[in-house]
Amino acid sequence: HLGYPGAYREGLAAVKATITEMREKNVIAYLWEVGERLRAGLSRLISDYGMQKYVECVGLPPRTFMVFHDIGNTPALIAKSLFQQEIIKRGVLSIGVHLVSFSHTTDDIEYTLGIYQEALDILAKAADEGNIEQKLEGSPISPVLRPVT
Repeated sequence: HLGYPGAYREGLAAVKATITEMREKNVIAYLWEVGERLRAGLSRLISDYGMQKYVECVGLPPRTFMVFHDIGNTPALIAKSLFQQEIIKRGVLSIGVHLVSFSHTTDDIEYTLGIYQEALDILAKAADEGNIEQKLEGSPISPVLRPVT
């Protein structure tokens, strides 16, 4: 047997306590509820701004992410860059992935949706005016994974 024998008991006790806490507080259902509030709210905002052809919120409620598509001749990463720029300026740091936790409250979700609404408003207006890239205050984001040549 490897290591200190008590470490196994302590680790298993921690796992058992965590599972008990999760059951007692109904954590899984809460994650789905809060995640659905965010997913549905974001999808509604995207639709309200007529952006559903260019921005999607996909995934299951506890883990959703935003997918951006090209807007006319503007590449998706430029549109995503503008959106991220605007949410960061307003205090929300996200790459468009939402992993809700038990500590997220409905107020947190509503705050985030308010920021997303402001950013979508800017993105939609820039798309209508055809000047998304000109609204960027720095370099656009770039792909993380690139083909090796």
